[in-house]
Amino acid sequence: DSRQVFYSTLVPRGTDPIRRSIVLKGAKPDSFRVLDVAGYAADASQVYYQGELLTKDVAAFSLLELGYAKTGTVVYFEGKPVPGADAASFEMKLDRLQEGVDAKDRNTTYRRGEKVQPKPQSS
Repeated sequence: DSRQVFYSTLVPRGTDPIRRSIVLKGAKPDSFRVLDVAGYAADASQVYYQGELLTKDVAAFSLLELGYAKTGTVVYFEGKPVPGADAASFEMKLDRLQEGVDAKDRNTTYRRGEKVQPKPQSS
């Protein structure tokens, strides 16, 4: 359909899942693009996560790694805001995965969108 954008997913139903498709209200087909396989997508005026409106701050939105994304003021993990995260200083720390850390900001470290204390390095 050239006038609408749809989001489609499989919904568990016993051993035989069913496909559910919804219209993304207000999505602009001419500028709509999928940003990653996890579910982030955007058009000229809105960003979505798995079919839900995430933010209208498209200009400041940046897709990070491992399910993270951010705008100038909000950090997201898998489409949900990360409470207390400082977007201005938030950065990925893939070199610290063995410590149980995948990101950090000026205040703390994170793993899968949750605040964590780094594990001690083994010698």
